[in-house]
Amino acid sequence: MVSGNVSLAGEVNQPFKKLDIERLVRNVPGVTSVTNDIKVLPLSSMDDRLRLQVANAIYRNLVVEHPAKKELIPR
Repeated sequence: MVSGNVSLAGEVNQPFKKLDIERLVRNVPGVTSVTNDIKVLPLSSMDDRLRLQVANAIYRNLVVEHPAKKELIPR
């Protein structure tokens, strides 16, 4: 069991991760306060390119289930 203040440090590549980590730690029994010194790294053009490639790969091969026919229909 934790008792008292928890200090967070390190680096993440997305702002929401910093907030999610803090939220999770605040919910640990015994934590009374959190000091969040986690740094958010700047995004690079390679990050954006990779995200676009992943999204294209996912949506290019997307298959949707038709609710009335219960069969797979490619988009």
